[in-house]
Amino acid sequence: DQLSLSYFDHPPMISWILYIFRLIFGRNLFAIKIADFCVSVATLFVFYQLAKTFNKDINKSLLIAISSILLTVITLITTPDVPLVLFWCLSVLFLYKAIFEQKILYWILGGIAMGLAFDSKYTAIFLQAGLILFLLFSKKYKYLLATPLPYLSIIIAHIFILPVYIW
Repeated sequence: DQLSLSYFDHPPMISWILYIFRLIFGRNLFAIKIADFCVSVATLFVFYQLAKTFNKDINKSLLIAISSILLTVITLITTPDVPLVLFWCLSVLFLYKAIFEQKILYWILGGIAMGLAFDSKYTAIFLQAGLILFLLFSKKYKYLLATPLPYLSIIIAHIFILPVYIW
């Protein structure tokens, strides 16, 4: 029943989420299933915001997301992928807004989301690599690499990754 900063086989996010839901609903199967459901609903909301940002057909995008096997499976089985998908979508949303709307708040939120995604699953390190590679190969936004903003975002991500490092 003791939480750890991280675990040998995966980062701590899913454990932290389940711990919070167990505090609210008790130690039972319902607490676990409602946690997965709530995180999945939040993921769909963020995905909806992401679809709006990209100006795609929002209804089709949401229908595809809802009917995808991936989202169906993660709402039924508790794995590190449940929070990963949420924080990955949040990372993409905030970093898109950071780059295209040029607001420091989105760089900060993007860093937080990338850190929490890594706390969900180690493969989220590719978000940071993707950010740098996008800026490196973008003719229009490459200049951002000469500013502190992307580095601030990555530093913030690593601050949120500290529990894994400390563990």
